[in-house]
Amino acid sequence: MQLLAVRKNGLLSRDDYDYGTEGFYRPFDALKATKPFVIIDEPHRFSRDQKAYQVIEEEIQPQSIIRFGATYPDITSGRGKNRTIRKDYQNLLYDLNACQSFNLNLIKGVAKEHFEPVSKQAEKVKITTIKRNDYVNFQYKKKDEANKTFTLKRGDSLSVIHQAFEGITIEAIGGSFVVFSNGIEKQTGEELDVDIYMTSYQEQMMRLALERHFETERENFTERNFKIKTLALFFIDDISSYRDSEDGKVPYLKNTFEKLLKERIEKELSALTEYEAEYKAYLEASLADISACHAGYFSQDNSDSDEDIANEVETILHGKKQLLSFKKKDGTPNTLRFLFSKWTLKEGWDNPNVFTIAKLRSSGSENSKLQEVGRGLRLPVDENGNRISNEDFQLNYIVDFTEADFAERLVEQINGEVPRAAFITEEQLAKVASKLGVSSDDLFDILYDKKYID
Repeated sequence: MQLLAVRKNGLLSRDDYDYGTEGFYRPFDALKATKPFVIIDEPHRFSRDQKAYQVIEEEIQPQSIIRFGATYPDITSGRGKNRTIRKDYQNLLYDLNACQSFNLNLIKGVAKEHFEPVSKQAEKVKITTIKRNDYVNFQYKKKDEANKTFTLKRGDSLSVIHQAFEGITIEAIGGSFVVFSNGIEKQTGEELDVDIYMTSYQEQMMRLALERHFETERENFTERNFKIKTLALFFIDDISSYRDSEDGKVPYLKNTFEKLLKERIEKELSALTEYEAEYKAYLEASLADISACHAGYFSQDNSDSDEDIANEVETILHGKKQLLSFKKKDGTPNTLRFLFSKWTLKEGWDNPNVFTIAKLRSSGSENSKLQEVGRGLRLPVDENGNRISNEDFQLNYIVDFTEADFAERLVEQINGEVPRAAFITEEQLAKVASKLGVSSDDLFDILYDKKYID
């Protein structure tokens, strides 16, 4: 059931339909009569204080509402130093946290890396004034230069402030906040760091992502009985920087990536041994057609009539088996393994063989950031489609310096889920061993064999 339909005065509440079902002319009444169970996916997008949730409780009156997901809404209470934030759990039945998932060999681990600012010029754009549904005042600040003020309205591009913001527009203006087209929400007094939007900064991130990708790909290709197709996912926010446009605008991000990819493949080829002939052939096929190595999917592609774009979208969204294969249907090498998209691929897409995620620009809420990480956490499958769950795998997670704090909080959160261990000292072990008439080593072996200790 779509959330848009769950409204007090929506389609489900009408009672003027020409034909009823089983005597019901009001859909809500018919649903209620089935005594349903309601399952809510992605509960972080559907908090219990929303009107739609209340309509479900009042109009449908389900026997049970089951919220199933990896992320949940936050409940904030108190102010200042007394402010606390907790997850909105209610009658929690099962909690498979990140630590348990990794220990049970259900997901990859995460290796986070980030870059510090490139230019060191401390260029910032501060939000000074917000007028609801009207305008936003920005102040551009650069060392040793006079501040400049800009006034922008909804739909305006931030590129008038600095060319580094090309492709980012104002999407919404609230009373004290502004939402940009890349999903970031900022409030009065907050700042944007120009550095992370510079092409030189993104180029550094792509270099690192390619380095990590080929480290993993070479191992997955050459050191296994059954190879693993290794994918990399790049999140961007300026679609025109990747797609060719009719107005002749140069897709600088795509061109830069292809240049860096060509350089990296040439470097990898020079380092291969005589025992890696098959991988050499795969890289040579990649080098012969760099454009075939990458593809993109963006929401606007759904309405695009270009056949090549349509094929890309079909492969990424629905052709998972084809994407994970080293061969095309005609037997030629399938070198497609670098994917570009705008943030979280809202259709719920993920792929088990994503080993590197690079966020070339910051995104929005912490929940959306968690979802982005989740796109590559599943355990990989080999070339025969077999899931590999007896090894530890790592997801390379590359972010800009403004998201370093989020990554650190994520690590702290995961570490906080680790069960508190109880420790036995040598003295305690010796004391009990003497009472039992055995040595400390024998007692240790007994406890270890019974899995009471590790």
